[in-house]
Amino acid sequence: GLVDASYWSLTVELVFYIAIGFFVFIFSYKNLRYFFALWLLISASIFFFNLDQTFFAKLLLVRHAGYFIFGGMLALIVLNQSKNIYEKYFDKILFIISAIFTTLIHPFSLPAYFTQNPLDTTIITLLHVLFFLLITFSVLASKYITSQNTIKILIAIGGVTYPLYLLHQTVGNTTINYILQTVEIQRNLIAIFVEIIVLITAYIIYLKDKELRKWIAEKIK
Repeated sequence: GLVDASYWSLTVELVFYIAIGFFVFIFSYKNLRYFFALWLLISASIFFFNLDQTFFAKLLLVRHAGYFIFGGMLALIVLNQSKNIYEKYFDKILFIISAIFTTLIHPFSLPAYFTQNPLDTTIITLLHVLFFLLITFSVLASKYITSQNTIKILIAIGGVTYPLYLLHQTVGNTTINYILQTVEIQRNLIAIFVEIIVLITAYIIYLKDKELRKWIAEKIK
């Protein structure tokens, strides 16, 4: 089994990085928009023909394709990677379609245990719309942020998210349950206390990771 249940996404990310790495190596990063377009077309076709539970579909990450495509196309748009008006509109249209596609198929792509409550599907749909809009606005607005202190704070917040993701589930729950067995106190108070500790730990890991990256960069020069 998994060391931590939240680590399931690491396999998905690894497959994506390997696939996009091969594509860029063979076809150049300038053609990434066509990689994303083909991936979205294949994913949509697989869902249309109810083949999303097959091994081939899982290997192609059709459940998660829309999220990667959304992020990839947003990056191309922000970095202004289009060479002509055709590519400019192509990128924007594919960006919008990926968000719509992901929002529409999520009730069919999520495992059953994610939707135990009848309201879950509606709530998750609304969260999809909210986060897609929020991410787009935040990324597009970031170019107007000029304060170095603000930039450093935002970079730190972004850097903390990954170690927080790695720590929050098993480490957090284990700590909460251990405290509950040894101290008589409300679970909500313990959860807040543990969350603060996990956030501090995540920030320390973020700082150490920066130091390690700098050390490795100096060693490979």
